Amino acid sequence: MVTYRHNWGEDRVYFHDGSGLLRSIPACWTTVVVADPFVVLAAGRCLFRHEDLLKLADFRFNGGATKTLELPKPLTAWELRTTPAEVVAEIDRLTDHHTDKTIVEILKQRGALSGCGQLFNSRIVARLRQEHQLKPRYDRLREKGLLTLQEMSTRLDINPKCVITWRNHGMLRGYPVNDRDDWLYEDPGPNPPRKAQGVKLAKRRRFPENVVCGLQEVHVRCLRRRNGSG
Repeated sequence: MVTYRHNWGEDRVYFHDGSGLLRSIPACWTTVVVADPFVVLAAGRCLFRHEDLLKLADFRFNGGATKTLELPKPLTAWELRTTPAEVVAEIDRLTDHHTDKTIVEILKQRGALSGCGQLFNSRIVARLRQEHQLKPRYDRLREKGLLTLQEMSTRLDINPKCVITWRNHGMLRGYPVNDRDDWLYEDPGPNPPRKAQGVKLAKRRRFPENVVCGLQEVHVRCLRRRNGSG
């Protein structure tokens, strides 16, 4: 770039082309002009500035007739930064089935943006859930009757580590609560799994969706019952 000038009623950028001749193009076609803050914040949700619309509020039709337009109140800066209600509703729906990390991946795949025009991350999702008082995933799962690790341990009379091992091998159905590897468990009902020495865990699998990929099959000896039986 050689120079930047206001010529012919607009800002233009001057440069030398491949043959050395001085050329110019409108500055708005280049990255020289700083992005308009209004355009960035509006993120496509507001197409006109309020002052621009005011200029069109009174206009004259052919023949001299005039008409006054009633303009909606412009969005405030806070409103421009507000995440669309439909995105918040989708986060609420996805929380029934996924942790925040997976929710973020889904929103990115769909091209959804936050109110500030940013790609979503787990921190933004957590903040929106708090601001809009959305029910946490833990509470939703507990309302469905899912058990904690300790409750499942008591329910089956086995060590908590054994509960985790059984879940990883598909013997128990578990649901991740968050991205810190905390889980809640579905009650196994009247026919729960029981310890069976000498039988590989893979052959007792009930819920393949919970099997940890690449987990090597080993014989895991759970802590014996408190009464000392097998």
